[in-house]
Amino acid sequence: MECDDVVRQFGQWWGGCHEGRAYEILEVLAYGEDCRRRPLASWLDPPLPWGGCADEIFQTLIEGGLWGEVRVGGVRRGRPTGLLYPTPRGKDLLRALGLKLEHGYEELLRRHGSPKGVLLALLARDKLQSWEDCREFPDLWAEEVQTPAGRSITPDLVATVMRFNDAQDDNWDENLYVRLRVDPCPSECKWNPELVGTWQAYHELNDRCLYVVVPGKAHEELVIREVRQWQAIARIGATLYTTNVTQPGPTWRKTVLPWFG
Repeated sequence: MECDDVVRQFGQWWGGCHEGRAYEILEVLAYGEDCRRRPLASWLDPPLPWGGCADEIFQTLIEGGLWGEVRVGGVRRGRPTGLLYPTPRGKDLLRALGLKLEHGYEELLRRHGSPKGVLLALLARDKLQSWEDCREFPDLWAEEVQTPAGRSITPDLVATVMRFNDAQDDNWDENLYVRLRVDPCPSECKWNPELVGTWQAYHELNDRCLYVVVPGKAHEELVIREVRQWQAIARIGATLYTTNVTQPGPTWRKTVLPWFG
């Protein structure tokens, strides 16, 4: 669709959409690697400084009914975080401009089940990406994989890290299949066989290890109890690595969970 047609359909504000930064923001929104305002502005080339023009464009999209915003709290300290998503009218705008909606909020919501799950996924990726041993941009869009035992699972997040063997002066890349747990429930394994199978699959993918990201320190304690409950059913040992998105620091908390049954 020509720009003049877009103006007639979606308002005079779009008159310079192909010349200004607004079109670039729509490209980033359509690509959908993030759905938070500040990270979206940083994805531009060159990045837009936060505030000013970038925030005005996001506000115009929302006020014009082209994008909506879900405010999500309870995952980390501070004010709720806004997560942007296209309305049906916003999707029409993308199509009119020849832009394809690839990922974004709706896909993350399908994968993680709740707005809190979406925000935890984005914050977990931020944290793992900042660690020095992270080799590539952590993947929130992993496809279904099969474990060595033949189970199928779509990982919450995949991080590629560098491993070292100082004795042999060697290093290699390894994929970590990371579980994201918003609200761990230690007793859930007793009545939810799907959760039991999920822990088993991550255990098999990670060679008897489990990597879990949660909102806060207290959630780490709950995850340890939940995994112990899974152990009582699976009757197998594991090494659990946990971290949370509230506390700073590039470290996993390691908990060895042997099984003596």
